[in-house]
Amino acid sequence: MLNTMKRFIALVDCNNFYVSCERLFSPSYIDKPVVVLSNNDGCVISRSNEAKLLGIPMGAPYFKFQALCKRHKIIAHSSNFELYGDISRRVMATLEAFVPSIEIYSIDEAFIDLTGIADPLAFCVMLRGKVMLWTGIPVSIGLSYTKTLAKAAGEVAKKSENGVFGLLHEEDINLTLQALNINKVWGIGNQWGMKLELKFGIRTAYDLKLASATFIRKHFSVVIERIIYELKGLSCLELEEIETKKSISSTRTFGRSVSELSELREAIASYTANAARKLRRQNSKAYGIYIYIRTDRFRDTTQHNKGKLIELTYPTSDTGALISAAIKGLEAIYKRGFQYKKAGVVLLDIVRENYLQRDITEEYNVERGLRSAALMEAVDELNKKFGKRLVQHAAEGVKKEWKVKADLLSPRYTTRWDELINVY
Repeated sequence: MLNTMKRFIALVDCNNFYVSCERLFSPSYIDKPVVVLSNNDGCVISRSNEAKLLGIPMGAPYFKFQALCKRHKIIAHSSNFELYGDISRRVMATLEAFVPSIEIYSIDEAFIDLTGIADPLAFCVMLRGKVMLWTGIPVSIGLSYTKTLAKAAGEVAKKSENGVFGLLHEEDINLTLQALNINKVWGIGNQWGMKLELKFGIRTAYDLKLASATFIRKHFSVVIERIIYELKGLSCLELEEIETKKSISSTRTFGRSVSELSELREAIASYTANAARKLRRQNSKAYGIYIYIRTDRFRDTTQHNKGKLIELTYPTSDTGALISAAIKGLEAIYKRGFQYKKAGVVLLDIVRENYLQRDITEEYNVERGLRSAALMEAVDELNKKFGKRLVQHAAEGVKKEWKVKADLLSPRYTTRWDELINVY
């Protein structure tokens, strides 16, 4: 074992996560080919192993493979992000119950610090079993001394029998890195990978490990220098705490083209309400909101793509105030006669909730702020307890015919009372 390596870092990765969530409430899907589609049922974004073997590529346009799906009885579902998000929270809560330090890297991945645990490999086997028992989601766990090596170990873990793999010895590390293409190294990607290969002949992760960190930094950046040290077993990337986002966006492609201002108002109001919830979740307020609308760039017609920034007198997380500002911006950029395909809002100039800068022309009304905070807290609690969007602003609309196409949507089993699974 390398005596320079003292930390133990593991990457927990949910296997084919969206498909696993669908199988959780439909056990008949187990061992059958299943795919999950992107917004508007456009592309394949998650595949079961059975679907992969049948030749369904990741990112494949669904309409091109519908015949294949029908021929092999491949089960397809629209993205059910409400369900996936809730299951993800349960998986992460399970991990947090067993480990002192965790970095939630994505909806289906988390780094955990196992430093100080006597037998980290056995601990990973135990942890994988607990996640499966408590949530029903299968995970793979890669273990090593740095985040970059743990990521590489995770790729091997996905193919191992027990779903756990450790890169803990120099020989194993080198063999794994020799088989890992430079493009697949965490943090490198295709663009940097191509440059490293063409300019310096670095084709594998092992080649990068042997490269001079100082030399590579001169030609690239400190980011790749740190990756080299990580591949050598020297931890340079700490587990990151959840930071306050400096901007929050909510944007969607419509299920069909939208031309009426009334429908665009509903969409913008709905997106703003979604962004405001995220804003309050991180205990922040926003000083500005950017609104934009887009026509379909793939259609051979005159395009109309406009955006508008609305600056607020004082920072707020009040949904009503933000919706009013957003609609004001929309009305300033809307133009009749165009078929819009996409719209979005971005909350900007975000500050902490307790931050307050008084305006020189208008004294901030403290009582109004307290009422607003109490109202938003009540709305968030009701929606959290009884279902998302139980209470919403009238401006968000009811029918929402502009919404994303999701013809193959499964029930939201864990977040909607009226969609709870029935057991007979």
